[in-house]
Amino acid sequence: MSNAKYRSRHAISIWFCMLMCTAFLAACAVAPQAPVASEDTGSAALRVLVPPGGTGRAISGGLETVQEDTGIAVNIEDLPIPDVRQQQVLDLSSGSGNLDIITNLNQWVGEMNPRLSPLNEWIEESGVAVDQFIPGIVDLFTTDGQIYSLPVRVGGRVLVYRKDVLAAAGYERPPATYEEIAQLARELTTGEQYGFLINLGQDAHMLDSWSTVFLGFGGQFLKEDGTAGFNSQAGADALQWVIDLYNEGVIPADAIEMDDGGMQAAMQQGRGAMAIIFSGWYAPMINPEASELGEQIAVASLPASVGSGLEKGPSLLSVWAWGVNASGDNQDDAWEVIRYITSPEIQEKMAVSFGNGPTVSAIYNDEDFIAANPGAPGILEALSGGVSQPPLQNWATIAEILTEELAIAIVGDVTPQEALDRATERANAELAK
Repeated sequence: MSNAKYRSRHAISIWFCMLMCTAFLAACAVAPQAPVASEDTGSAALRVLVPPGGTGRAISGGLETVQEDTGIAVNIEDLPIPDVRQQQVLDLSSGSGNLDIITNLNQWVGEMNPRLSPLNEWIEESGVAVDQFIPGIVDLFTTDGQIYSLPVRVGGRVLVYRKDVLAAAGYERPPATYEEIAQLARELTTGEQYGFLINLGQDAHMLDSWSTVFLGFGGQFLKEDGTAGFNSQAGADALQWVIDLYNEGVIPADAIEMDDGGMQAAMQQGRGAMAIIFSGWYAPMINPEASELGEQIAVASLPASVGSGLEKGPSLLSVWAWGVNASGDNQDDAWEVIRYITSPEIQEKMAVSFGNGPTVSAIYNDEDFIAANPGAPGILEALSGGVSQPPLQNWATIAEILTEELAIAIVGDVTPQEALDRATERANAELAK
C-alpha cells in the first residue's frame, strides 16, 4: 500500500494556489462599516468581527442571551479569518476605535495586545475567577502580568481511536508514545483500514499536524535566544516519523488533500484505527446519525516520544478570546459583554446548544455537555497545559515558510533535515527584521 507513486510536485502547486488566493482575499477586504444604532437603547451598538462557521455560530448564539441580560446591543460581522486579522490590525494601528471588541487569537497576541486595554481592574471589580478557565489558556493572552483578553472558544489537537479495533488487537489502552503509535498503526493497517490518520493538506493543516508531533517529540518553536528551533533533532525526528508512516501506506495517500472535514469522514467510514484531530470535530464525528461507528470512537491525550521526557504530548491550542479596544468609546460596555460571554452560564449554553469548545473547566464535567459530547472529560485532560504557536507579529509569514518547506519534504524532494534547516534560516531572517 505504498504511497511513493502518489507523491508529486502537484501537492506543492496546490499549496501555492491556496496561498495566492488567501493573499488576494486579504487584499480585497473592505474597511469596517460605521456602527448602527441599537433599537433597545438608541445608542451605538458595539461592533466586533468574528470568523464564520462554528466559531461565528457559537458566539452569535451566546450573544443572544448576553444582549437580553445586559441590554447592550452588539453587531457581529462575519469575515474570513485573514480578513478579521487584517481589519483589526488596521483599526488598532490607526486608533480609529471603530471596533469595540477585538477578537484575539492566541497567535495574534503580539499584534493585538499592545493596543488593547488591560482587563485586570475590571476582572477584580467584577469578581471574575480567572482560575475557572482551562489551565494555561488565560496565560496565552497575558503580557507582563496584564490580561488583555478572556477566552471565548478553545480547541486543540487530541488523539482519537477505535476502541473495538484496539481491543481486537489485544490493546486495552490507547498508545502513550509515538513509538507505540507507529508500531500499532503498522499492525492495524489492513485492507481498507489505515492504522493512522493525520491531515497533511497543503496549508495550515499540515503545519498544525507536524507541530503537534514536533511538540510531542520535545520540540520548541523558539530557542532561549529567540531564534527559530525548527531544525532541532526533535523537529527532524517528528517530520521523519510522519513521512515514514506516509510512505509505508500506514497513513492514506489522500492525507495530503485532507482537511478536518476529511478526517472526520474517514473515521466515520472506518478508514482509520487512530487519528490526531482537532477537538472540535470529535462531537460531530461520533454523531450516530452520521455513522454507526461513532460509539466506538474514544478520545485521549496526545502521546509523547520516549526520549522527550514528557508525560503526555502537549495539545497545540487554538483559542479565540475577546479584548477591549483601547481606542474605543464604549469600553465599559465592551467589558460587560466579554464578562458575560465568558461566564460559566453562557459558556455552558454555547457548548450544549451550539457545539462551542468551552473555556471554563467545570463545563467538561457537566452532565448536559457530556450527553452531547461523551469525550468531554478526555478532551479537558488533553487540552490542559496545551501550548500555542509563538504569538509573534510576523508569525503568519513564518508559518507560510514552514508550510512550504514541510510540503517539499513530504513529497520527497528534500530530506526532513534539509527542509527544516531551510525553514529555520528563512524564519530567522524574518525574526531579524
